[in-house]
Amino acid sequence: MTVYIPGVHKKTAPCSSATTKSSYELPTAFWICIYFGIVMVNIGGFLIALHFWIPYPVDSQIYVEVDTSRVLHSTSNKFLSIALDSSIIPKGWRKFDLNSPLVVRMVSALSPAYLRFGGTVSDRLIFDTSHVSSVNYSYPTDGESCINGYEDCALFQKNFTLSGTDWLKINKFAQAAGLDLIFDVNVLLRNGKHWDPTNAIKLINYSRDHELSLSWQLGNEPNSFEYVFGKPVPGRQLAKDFAELRGILDSVYGSHVKLVGPDITRPRVPRLDAIDYLMDFLKEIRKLGNGVIDAVSWHHYYLDGRNSTLEDYMDPSNFKIFYAQTQLVKSLVTLLTPGLPIWITETSDAYGGGTPNITDRFVGGFLWMDKLGSAAVNGIQVVARQCIYGGDYALIDKQLKPNPDFWLSVLHKKLVGPKVLGVYLRHAKQSHIHEDGRLRFYAHCAPQIKASPNRGAITLFGYNIGSQAVTISLGHDLELVKSMNVYTLTAEEGLQSRYTLLNGRRLELNEDGTLPPLMPNVLKSKTLLVPPFAMVFLQIIGLTDTVCD
Repeated sequence: MTVYIPGVHKKTAPCSSATTKSSYELPTAFWICIYFGIVMVNIGGFLIALHFWIPYPVDSQIYVEVDTSRVLHSTSNKFLSIALDSSIIPKGWRKFDLNSPLVVRMVSALSPAYLRFGGTVSDRLIFDTSHVSSVNYSYPTDGESCINGYEDCALFQKNFTLSGTDWLKINKFAQAAGLDLIFDVNVLLRNGKHWDPTNAIKLINYSRDHELSLSWQLGNEPNSFEYVFGKPVPGRQLAKDFAELRGILDSVYGSHVKLVGPDITRPRVPRLDAIDYLMDFLKEIRKLGNGVIDAVSWHHYYLDGRNSTLEDYMDPSNFKIFYAQTQLVKSLVTLLTPGLPIWITETSDAYGGGTPNITDRFVGGFLWMDKLGSAAVNGIQVVARQCIYGGDYALIDKQLKPNPDFWLSVLHKKLVGPKVLGVYLRHAKQSHIHEDGRLRFYAHCAPQIKASPNRGAITLFGYNIGSQAVTISLGHDLELVKSMNVYTLTAEEGLQSRYTLLNGRRLELNEDGTLPPLMPNVLKSKTLLVPPFAMVFLQIIGLTDTVCD
């Protein structure tokens, strides 16, 4: 496919303030310099090669071309993963019955994926096989009542128990749904400044004895421990705690199992406390040698769910937050622990449980779709959505019915494969791309399925958050493709609609609880009309001589 080939990012000289210091003992000011340097350097390549927003007038025409000659990145086949907040355990699971065929069926639609069990209260969890039930305390979801500091975090100062029965139930559920479990171990069980692994060893031995296969984490958002629990754990000490857990896992299992960390949250400018914490952690990890952790993990949220408005979720400037924070994390990992994958093990649009009637409605999907596209373009290997159930950002609501982001996630899983491609957008009357606007597109090879007629297919996906429809004109060598299938998602009744329409038909479970077939419309021309406030997937089938073939 002969299309535009993205340009190579330019290089810049290092910041002068860093010239007299070791690259591993750099002041915070250096990272501010690095941040702005990376953003400014990469933004040019990002605009040209990777689809940035563009402005358009009414009835405008946008040309979209995909570079199928090379793969920008390859993500994990579990790229879109899911999470459950640990607070659901002491709440008695509410209506989220892990033995329910309906629950297993819905969640398995997102397989293959990781299921990350963690959250604020994971550092209050005690494993005890003598307890029959784990139900003994009720915590808020995702720190939702802990907004103004330690004094408001009283609900998180009490431990709760995970029983052996519930632990086996969690693992059985993950296996039934085709998910790989990641479990977050309590790191705040401490002897002085050192982690006390006694309870973790009990859990790990129990898991081995029951032939449970899973990956592990140690602590949740450690850079906020002092804020939430009044118990700081320095980054360098946490790295040593991870090394101790690595030794335990290797000893108990006799083979390598995944260990992922440190799960920092909110890396941002001008407050660089999270980045400073990650820097200290990675410096120590580097000193400890290879093999301690298998991926560097962090958490991302755009907004505070308690005070965000509908306008915030449609403001193009907020869509840029994720890209900027990703560059901060990438710069540190590349410098200090090059080669380690980067995972996002907890993320949604807004922290604190989300925003009622927004993050659980159609409008929440725009930020979610953009994060999936932008994360893959930036080489992130795994993105775990917080969460499958619980809070106002859940994929499945309290009545066990899918929220709009569930359908978006299922379509992404069905249509988008691991290989990431470059995209070029330009206005019909302009030769360059501007930084503002409300249209954005990404492209991947479609998932590879043996003996499938869709082999070699590419999937273009994106959204229009403008109030006018836009016509998309595709590349100039599509005459030989077998077919082009389009999946257009729109709201049934406004941006805060409870229901999503796929090509004009409401998406909901069948009467027997099964998922309906997600059927496309066949595009018969090289132009695609993207409605206002809509998301779209376009699968182009039958291309040859591409990296997708």
